[in-house]
Amino acid sequence: MSYKSIIVNLAIDAPPAPIVKVGVELAERFGACLIGLAAADVPPLVATGQGMVYEGEIMQIQRTEIEKRLAELRAEFERLVPASIFSEWGQAVCSPTRFLSVSARAADLIVTG
Repeated sequence: MSYKSIIVNLAIDAPPAPIVKVGVELAERFGACLIGLAAADVPPLVATGQGMVYEGEIMQIQRTEIEKRLAELRAEFERLVPASIFSEWGQAVCSPTRFLSVSARAADLIVTG
């Protein structure tokens, strides 16, 4: 069996090195393209007895923090993947499960933790 494209699905709250290492080893073995993915969503509004917990400004701050973390993950992914492996990167501020399921159509294998 051969694989031409491999996705490594990186969690926003976990170190990426172990997953990327497995992906790199597989990509080298099969001569595959390695695709790094990461996504996270802003938590939804929560209703309490005192009203809504999150307001627009707080949600925007959270979105900015997520975007910053996604940029850090991308930099780490690019640092860990050798130049000899063709690689791509995808990220989104949305449901990680949905992003992976939509992206998975383009991959032969998915590595996730």
